[in-house]
Amino acid sequence: MFPGPSLSAQPSPVVASGGNVSLSCGSHRVGTAHLLKEGGAGPLHSPEARFSQVAGVWQATFLLGPVDSTHGGIYRCYRADTVEHHVWSLPSDPLELQVTGLHREPSLSALPASLLLLGQSLTLRCHCEPSCDRYALTRPEGDTSPQHLAGQPSPDFLLGPVSGSLGGRYRCYGGRQGPYAWSAPSNPLDVLVAGGEPLPAPSCLPQARPGVLPWGCGVLRVLGQRPSGVLFLGGEWSQQGQGPQETQAALRGGRGCSLHMPSSLPGMYRNPSLQAQPGPSVPRGAMVALRCGSEEAMDTFLLHKVGSGAPPQRLRVLGSATAAQATFMLGPVTSAHGGTYRCYGAHSTDPYLLSQPSDPLQLEVSGGPEPSSPSRPQPGSPTASAPEDHTLENLIRIGVAGLVLLGIGLLLADAWYSHKRTRAAGQQ
Repeated sequence: MFPGPSLSAQPSPVVASGGNVSLSCGSHRVGTAHLLKEGGAGPLHSPEARFSQVAGVWQATFLLGPVDSTHGGIYRCYRADTVEHHVWSLPSDPLELQVTGLHREPSLSALPASLLLLGQSLTLRCHCEPSCDRYALTRPEGDTSPQHLAGQPSPDFLLGPVSGSLGGRYRCYGGRQGPYAWSAPSNPLDVLVAGGEPLPAPSCLPQARPGVLPWGCGVLRVLGQRPSGVLFLGGEWSQQGQGPQETQAALRGGRGCSLHMPSSLPGMYRNPSLQAQPGPSVPRGAMVALRCGSEEAMDTFLLHKVGSGAPPQRLRVLGSATAAQATFMLGPVTSAHGGTYRCYGAHSTDPYLLSQPSDPLQLEVSGGPEPSSPSRPQPGSPTASAPEDHTLENLIRIGVAGLVLLGIGLLLADAWYSHKRTRAAGQQ
């Protein structure tokens, strides 16, 4: 018995309905490839393909498509000997082909919100209409298809306590009508994590040099490039080095450690500041600028209205090496703009991991209630008056004017005719 070949799907074993997929059977020996699908009564469908050599490996490719629900299932491939055709190898590892887009996409929501602080609990809920019997959550990279949909019976996915690694873009799928049939993907949901990563516990190990102990990467609280207020062995740190790649810190009492840290550690930023121009109290209909600034070299800022279900506004900026600022324009403002705002900073290289939030800014909108569109008075209301219709009056006025003009015309015609008869009589 020969060892089994390998089996893979390109571009992915998760295929949209109507799309195409290539199943590639690979082997280190030449022969004839057979592809079989599990399930169904009677003999399994077994198309054949000759192996051809690609980059030192014998491969046979089976093209499937346009794909529909009948293509979903488990596939295996075998290699048959070139001489003894009845002698087959062991099967490949099973490949599960899943078909999406067979029914309407679900909706994906975050509870309590899609913007959270480190350590908070998060539930992502996938809702199907009509209901599904299983649900899958994915976190795709870019526009690539997921490599597998792992279903569960509950529509709720618990992702807490939240860490920085959970930030990202999520989609969900709902399944019914068989284990390999799935809905179209939901709209994407961005999960944003604010506060940076918690730091590991410090550890110092002896070194050959007396009195100096090495320090691992990322154990001091890093604010940009500056260590800040860390106590160790009852002592206090005093910074000695200023290099971007290495900072040496001496501990009072004669002991010391050397800190090796990279040029940037994502997510460990000071909280930005948030200000309103011309001020936090504005009249209705005016414009207001909310300026989010940071002393860190950030290139992305986000503005969020606390309690709003809407995702935060995001702006990319060209910041300097030491500071950056973004301006969010609101207006003409209405009472709906009033509320509490916070802003966050981030790097475009890790857009889902945010700084600590700014201090809250309370925006107040003055100027009275919003103008409302006129509504039809309710019958029987003491201040309601019946709606007036002047159509009949206008028709009467037009009719009277027409009669007056007709009378004037008749009088002019009679005068002209009388004058003509008088002249004719005088000529005779």
